[in-house]
Amino acid sequence: MKFNTWNGRISGSLGYYKSEQTNSSSSRQDIGTAINNIRTFMGLQTGNTFSIFNDTQDATATGYELDVTANLTPGWSVSANYSLPDSVLSNSLPRFRAYLAQAANRPAWEAYAANATNSAATQVRQNLSDIDLILSRNADGLPRVNQSDYIANLFTRYRITSGGFKGFAFGGGMNMLGRRLMALRTGFAPDYSGSYRTFSALLSYDRKWKKLSGNFQLNVTNLFNDENFRYTSLLATGTPQLFRISDPRTLTFTATLKL
Repeated sequence: MKFNTWNGRISGSLGYYKSEQTNSSSSRQDIGTAINNIRTFMGLQTGNTFSIFNDTQDATATGYELDVTANLTPGWSVSANYSLPDSVLSNSLPRFRAYLAQAANRPAWEAYAANATNSAATQVRQNLSDIDLILSRNADGLPRVNQSDYIANLFTRYRITSGGFKGFAFGGGMNMLGRRLMALRTGFAPDYSGSYRTFSALLSYDRKWKKLSGNFQLNVTNLFNDENFRYTSLLATGTPQLFRISDPRTLTFTATLKL
């Protein structure tokens, strides 16, 4: 839905979307390791011979997006956008689930673990429990890991249209990313990374010399050189595993001349 008001000085759109993603790759070495452990404990193999560590999952994404542009005065403009994404899992890890359901696999392992006289019954029960925890964190209907609560951007620019500083313009903006779901662990509250903000700025100058016109502009990204240190994944135990930081403050100067 698009809108336009105040004699065209404010315009924008509000949208709703729904999309589906199928057969997205999902690396699950943790399940593969547990299966290898069980088969080794039960004497079904020697070493890590089970090699299926990748599976797939589907996801349905819905969300709302708002975009607004406002020309508040002849020289002052503001633009903003805001989105609320929501993505849930479906058909999660079908290959692993089908493999485990086979009579020679999960049912046989459970029977082995239930017999206290078996030497490795305790170890097999523990690995079966580990598999259940992993599958429960990837169950259909759960929110998708790495999804942010919201995404928002704001930018404003002011151009001086008269006086001794005519031709100069300056502006600034802010990019915001809400907290991001990193892991769902059974028995624990969801694990989130923190939200963060990054600021930018610009300074430009337009000038004409008879038939020649020029534009000179300085852009600064990550204005305050904020590292925005944030974890991107966790181990099954909840221990942080991988992280990333924002690019450092970057200054870019451009000069454009037109005849």
